[in-house]
Order: sequence, then C-alpha cells, then structure tokens
Amino acid sequence: PRPGDVPGALGFDPLGLAPEDPAEFREMQEKELAHARVGMIAAAIFLLQEGITGTTWGTAWGIPDF
Repeated sequence: PRPGDVPGALGFDPLGLAPEDPAEFREMQEKELAHARVGMIAAAIFLLQEGITGTTWGTAWGIPDF
C-alpha cells in the first residue's frame, strides 16, 4: 500500500459506474460491504451444512451434480 491509500480504492472502474459524488460513493461502498458480508455468511452456512450432513445442498434438492 502507498501512503494515502484506503481499503477498496483500487482505481478499477473500467465501465465508469462509480459515482462522482463522494457521499454517494461512500454509500455505495457501504452497500458493497453489507452484501459481501451476507454472501460470506451464506457461504459459511453451505460449508457448515456440507460438513454436518456430508452432502451438498444440491443433493438435498435432488440435484446431486450441483
């Protein structure tokens, strides 16, 4: 990291979707963190279920290859 760098500010926005307004950009960053946390919790639950039952969630739904 360089001095002045902040987490998540990699400068990668090839489609130019990042808002120019700093307040709106900050709100977008917080939404991204919240969604990532929900996704990590879901992934942890899938791993927990597989560890306990020994099968994937696809098998429980009748899709063993998924």
